[in-house]
Amino acid sequence: MSAYVHDGTFTGLVCALAAAVSDPAAEMADETPAQDDLFAPASEVGSDGRKAADFLERLTAVSGPETVDNIKLCFLSKEKDRDSLLLAYARRAFAAGKGLNDRLADPVVNRAHKTALAVLREAHRFKGLVRFRELEDGTLYSEIEPDHNILPLITNHFRRRMAGFNWILHDKKRGLAAMHAGGRLRLVSALEASVPPPSEKEKRTASLWRAFFDSVAIKERLNPALQRQFVPLKYRKNITEFGED
Repeated sequence: MSAYVHDGTFTGLVCALAAAVSDPAAEMADETPAQDDLFAPASEVGSDGRKAADFLERLTAVSGPETVDNIKLCFLSKEKDRDSLLLAYARRAFAAGKGLNDRLADPVVNRAHKTALAVLREAHRFKGLVRFRELEDGTLYSEIEPDHNILPLITNHFRRRMAGFNWILHDKKRGLAAMHAGGRLRLVSALEASVPPPSEKEKRTASLWRAFFDSVAIKERLNPALQRQFVPLKYRKNITEFGED
């Protein structure tokens, strides 16, 4: 048995898939094991953009673009055995060909689809749950803590709608941030400085918004269970209307 280790990037993962997919005994990991097995040493796979693109083109030709889309989405998932799932899914793709994604009775294919859908659903949900607040320096700032790594999926949504503003969308759970300033968007592994406090205008606006949110609620029609379905409790600490003055 051999273990292919990659650097944790999507390009690195795809290069490891390309190396491991034809070896039925191979495994994958995104970090080097503390101690290599005597008979299964870990092989570090370099991150090569051209090799990754070639492999994805082969995969698309064999089983269609949906397979590559699912791999990209599963890569962003929180699943701890993500690499094993994607390796099994890629092997199924080369074995089944164009009919791969119709085989939902196959547990690997079914799980790949469900995982990809879970990532997409959370990304869609957060497009409506993100709340920016104005900082003292005028920057708009929002914290999110999604289950999956959805930041790459939602940044362009806000880039289009907030093109004239400087803003930061911060995934605290992963220490990642999308920073938009001067029309330029970049992803950083951590915020480069401490976040200034909210502006006085923001404090007043947030208080007024919470008062409005409470005033328009029809108490006779309150349905906490349905509200939790649309806005789970785990997300509410970063949503203005659920905060406290």
